[in-house]
Amino acid sequence: MQFWDSLRHRLVRVLSVTALLGAIATVAPASAQTPASAPIVTDQAGLATSEQFGFPNQWKLTDRGDVLFTSGFNTALFRWNQASGNRERLLQTNDTLDKVLSPLLVALLPPGMFVDLPALSLNVHPSSGKTVFAVSVVEAGEPEPIGILVHDGVSYRLILADLANILQQAVNSAGRVAVAGYPDVLANGPLQLWLETPSGDLKLLAQFGSPSPAGLGGTVSDITLLGITEAGRAIYLLAINGGSTPLAVLSSDGTNTQVIVRSNDPVEAGGRLNLRPGAANYMVNDAGDVAFASDANGGPSGIWLASASAAPAAAIRQNDATGTPLGGSFSGSLVLRGFNNDGQVLFSSNISGGSSNLGLFLKDRGASAKVIFSRGQTAEALGRFDAPMQASLSASGKVAFLSSLTGSSSSVAWFLGAAGAEPVKIAAEGEKSPSGGWIGLTDNNLPALINASGQVVFAVDLVDTGAAALLSWTADRGLANVVSHLDTLPSGANEVLRPLTGNSNFRSESEIIVRSLRAGGRATYYAVDSTGTGASRKIVAEGDELPQGGVGLSFGAMSLNAKGEALFLAQVLAPSRYPLTTLLANRPDSGLQSIISLGDDLPGGGKLQGFTTPQLNSLSQFVFTANTDLPTGNQMYLGSLYGPVLKRLAGMGDPVANAGTQTVSNVTGNLAFSETGLVAVLGTISGPNRPAIFAVNPDSTVSKIAAAGDSAPSGTFGGFPPQLRINSDGKVAFVGNFPGGPGVFVGSASNPPQPVALGGAAAPGLSGFRFGGFNAQSLSINSSGQVAFWSVLCCAAPASGWFVGTPGAEPKARIYTGQALPAGGTAGFVAFAGRTGFLSDSGDLAAYVAEVNGSDKQPQIVISDTDAKLRPLAAGGEQAPAGLGILGKPNPVIYLTPAGRFIFSSLLSSGPPKAGLFTSLP
Repeated sequence: MQFWDSLRHRLVRVLSVTALLGAIATVAPASAQTPASAPIVTDQAGLATSEQFGFPNQWKLTDRGDVLFTSGFNTALFRWNQASGNRERLLQTNDTLDKVLSPLLVALLPPGMFVDLPALSLNVHPSSGKTVFAVSVVEAGEPEPIGILVHDGVSYRLILADLANILQQAVNSAGRVAVAGYPDVLANGPLQLWLETPSGDLKLLAQFGSPSPAGLGGTVSDITLLGITEAGRAIYLLAINGGSTPLAVLSSDGTNTQVIVRSNDPVEAGGRLNLRPGAANYMVNDAGDVAFASDANGGPSGIWLASASAAPAAAIRQNDATGTPLGGSFSGSLVLRGFNNDGQVLFSSNISGGSSNLGLFLKDRGASAKVIFSRGQTAEALGRFDAPMQASLSASGKVAFLSSLTGSSSSVAWFLGAAGAEPVKIAAEGEKSPSGGWIGLTDNNLPALINASGQVVFAVDLVDTGAAALLSWTADRGLANVVSHLDTLPSGANEVLRPLTGNSNFRSESEIIVRSLRAGGRATYYAVDSTGTGASRKIVAEGDELPQGGVGLSFGAMSLNAKGEALFLAQVLAPSRYPLTTLLANRPDSGLQSIISLGDDLPGGGKLQGFTTPQLNSLSQFVFTANTDLPTGNQMYLGSLYGPVLKRLAGMGDPVANAGTQTVSNVTGNLAFSETGLVAVLGTISGPNRPAIFAVNPDSTVSKIAAAGDSAPSGTFGGFPPQLRINSDGKVAFVGNFPGGPGVFVGSASNPPQPVALGGAAAPGLSGFRFGGFNAQSLSINSSGQVAFWSVLCCAAPASGWFVGTPGAEPKARIYTGQALPAGGTAGFVAFAGRTGFLSDSGDLAAYVAEVNGSDKQPQIVISDTDAKLRPLAAGGEQAPAGLGILGKPNPVIYLTPAGRFIFSSLLSSGPPKAGLFTSLP
């Protein structure tokens, strides 16, 4: 009985078998109540979808030659067999759990559970083929059940972890794993690192805020998993506040923890290491040896090798003689590119005083570096090598590298290299692909995978077919197609419906944009009627031919206005112009139209070199900040879907109307755009240059709202975290930092900033709590000038909440830790992530509550009125409206229509639909 109780307890925590320990709970029907919401659309709506593959999101290569990949926004996991060329679907969104779990485990689970995303954080051990991935599943009443699965090519093994948001995983040849992530779905809980022990349990190795291990002192402030050894030890990088060092690399088996290297460790030439943050600067092999690129105080930077049993020893240092026929010495930045089990280090470096000034090198332990290629070297019949763009090292010392070329009709190509051998061409831009069409590589600057036998897998565009692909290359077989947009999905692909998230901005009362696809396939974007009629119209689909020529390969965040006009960025494949990114619009009266593309001429001079996400209002105006080739740098542009198409709005050198002789030094992509055409933008102001927030009118008048150095409630402003909100009157809500702490402010072109809430002040209505900090992304401001904001609260138990306030009045607590919720239970730590709370013009605030104490109805979305009285909008485990089953997992993102209707999405349990969008009722 103890074994089963333990298993059930672990399933409670990971696969969400909710109940008292040792008992399995089922979802109880909700009591009869007035519906809080109505359905807009579900995945049963029959929206037309493509039968072709979407482009892979992740891919991994085994030594036997198989490729595992996910596609279609990670909605399906596939395996490509090199020998047969067949693609097998392993798991997809909406699959039931009997696809991966034993009948015994399935019998323990509540009915109605199914897969949401089938392969998060995919990783593989190449020689054994053991694959590890996290699977999110749906069960009514649980916010984000997660299971970690190890696949050995035939069967699955479940590993249980108290994590709801997994960032990194590593697996060794025995299938043991290390995993890093958050116990909270919105990543607001402490970051943790866990290691699987020989008994199959997971043991906590490190946690944000906890004392640092191995006598380093201080507390953990960040964790980066670097790998797991064959002996089952996790290798990881810790950032540390206080203590003896700011950064350290450690090795742990769960019982014994050892320091491999730390900042300030002494090294050759009298220097001391100054370790760099970021996983790209570290590589680990199966034995636990670590290669790392580091700076050194009092000595040259370089690449070092270290292990738990060997102190750091330089492999290559800046100013060392190359020891190659190129002569000269290594200079500039040494970039670590690869590290294998034989201790070979792959790196690129500039060269001073040699016959070439740049090269890619391989260095064996105890031997001189060998040249893989150098700038100016002949590249078969493709002109000459220029610079390495990507490089990967195999277990056998072979190198797959992507290089730019000079003197060739192909500007870039993949090669296979080895020490002492001439590189062999794999594929060059412009050549024919086995998938069809000609190969484009310029817009696919992604690392290749290379296995022990020298098989190379890499991504390409198929430019003249309007598709993309993964290709495999071997010396004996040449190129082979792994998967492309032109391939048809295996039969039985499930329907998947999702709302758009991220920076998407909807200002329509009657429509919202959704993404519809078959699991693993291309996506189609629809505007669906949000008032319940069921009407829909297509906006665009991956693979559509575009009006300026070419095919739309993928699309960025979308804006939708009250007229039903949509605006978005598109990656375009066009044979006449590759690569190409275009700003597109869809007007209901005329369909798709091209606005401007990278490389086009801009009004006022210069060429467009980069966009920020454009924003569209209901006057058919749009605004964005652009990178240009002008010496004046970033410029902001205003346009209209009906003309004039584009005009320069603001940029460097423009006068600031209310700041004397000061001028704009820069504008950034952090901007807010009102329905009346007013813009608020974060930038810098002259005299001297310092951060500033500007208001910009459609006539290009620029005014200062606030700048670093201006008077603040305590001292002066020091800076402004990115994210601004603006209402139709031009009032701008922002967070400002100053010596007394952060604060939430409202200002405009004509009124100086006024505080709404200040850090350290008492949180009204919450005895003993004070405002501890604010998240600028949480801000919303309505037409009356009320501001909603999220704050962490101090200084008792972890607490947080949503508040609404105006300048000159005390803010009011609306949704907060410990508050009784209308669907049952009390709010735990009210975590925040983008778009999880919105304030309507009427003063209603809707927010997502991920953590609910004392109830199996979670997560919940609640609405707080102006009196702070709560009413329910959605709760996991409650009946969905219109008999659509049970709300299995309400999603965090909330939308707000101009009239104050809140729109949310949820995965659905115990009914034919698996996902739907819903709108609040009055």
